[in-house]
Amino acid sequence: QDFIELLYVIYPSYRPITKHSVKFILHLADLYQIKYTFNLTESYLMKTVKFSTAAKLLLADKFRLETLQKHCLASLKNQRRIKALQEFKEFSHELKEKLLMRMFDFVDE
Repeated sequence: QDFIELLYVIYPSYRPITKHSVKFILHLADLYQIKYTFNLTESYLMKTVKFSTAAKLLLADKFRLETLQKHCLASLKNQRRIKALQEFKEFSHELKEKLLMRMFDFVDE
């Protein structure tokens, strides 16, 4: 069923990506290395408010979605918002480093 959903996304019917399909679509796009589908899901995640910034960062981290990751990091406007990320322990070391660097952006404020 998940594979059929993937086919609906990439073939002419262009079924939209939803909150419920985005995770398994990303998984299948990763499995089959379908760049077009990565781009669609990344675009969806950048526009939607149905996922928290932390959830988006987790997906960006797991599936190497650099544009989404940069978008999410830029949306963190102060240290308080960065410290509020409950999923911090689940992030990769690379993402933790980027979050620390983002926190330094606010040191003089």
